[in-house]
Amino acid sequence: MAEDPEKQWQYSDSINIAVEPEVLYDMVSDPKRIGEWSPICRGGEWKDGGAGKVGDLFTGRNVKDDVEWTTISEVLVADHPREFAWLVAPDLGGVARWSYIIEPTDYGSRLTETWHVLPTGRDWLRKNKGPDAPEQRRETAQRGIPETLAAIKRVAENEAANGC
Repeated sequence: MAEDPEKQWQYSDSINIAVEPEVLYDMVSDPKRIGEWSPICRGGEWKDGGAGKVGDLFTGRNVKDDVEWTTISEVLVADHPREFAWLVAPDLGGVARWSYIIEPTDYGSRLTETWHVLPTGRDWLRKNKGPDAPEQRRETAQRGIPETLAAIKRVAENEAANGC
């Protein structure tokens, strides 16, 4: 049986974190905090009074290799404290879908981050950033997700230890 070609455009990784799912959800669903742990995203803001409900929009400020850009994302799933997911560039038909799944464990929580570049996103990247852009973005996500998860763990556990 042939491997699903869509699999190459998806990547997930998980980490155990010694905080309760509710605390972790509140962290990862706040675009203002993303800059504390992401190697690319420097943070974001809710648009038009959004607060993290399905359909709310937020901006993200990003930097990579001295290139800066802003994205608009739409919340797709806001299932406190289990899942927070969003679609990047909904106005373009969606470039990528990102999500955090939070599972309770005896240790605290298991956090899974998932990235999926959609076909419309691959087409947009090739057209606007060059033929190798989708593959470069995939490599960046595969390196960045484990780094992001480790940083979330560090921040969350440090805040829990300090009573934040």
